[in-house]
Amino acid sequence: MSTHTLPNTAGRTRHGHVIGKSGSNQFHGSLFEFFRNEALNARNLFAQPGPKPEFRRNQYGLTLGGPVQSNKTFFFVDWQGTRLRSGITRFSVAPTLAQRQGAFTQPLFDPTSSPRTQFPNNTIPPAASIRSPARSFNTTRCRTFRGQQFCPHRD
Repeated sequence: MSTHTLPNTAGRTRHGHVIGKSGSNQFHGSLFEFFRNEALNARNLFAQPGPKPEFRRNQYGLTLGGPVQSNKTFFFVDWQGTRLRSGITRFSVAPTLAQRQGAFTQPLFDPTSSPRTQFPNNTIPPAASIRSPARSFNTTRCRTFRGQQFCPHRD
């Protein structure tokens, strides 16, 4: 006999079980562990070249059951723990000097025109009334690190 408010298939509810059958007069238990790590996983599509970012997940626990009073009262307990360590994969690109000056390699259209018209030479003219996100960088504070240029955001 198992008594509770919803079936197990309902999920996402808090409920307990009352089991109406006898236990065992012997102690029984188990230990378990489930693990994942970067050596077993495929490479993240967005990760930079080099070693894989760290990913370690350990789920472990135990169960124990046995008699409190022989043939009358029994107990069962379980415990589970999780430990997760993961590296962060970040992928970002700073605009090139040409992009910061408004010149792009892809077709670039004036969003204020109807019908849409392409900017000449895919370059936003300096007198354009639109604000280019690429122009929001302060180019005097840009720094180069390992061949890539990084610029702080304008406040």
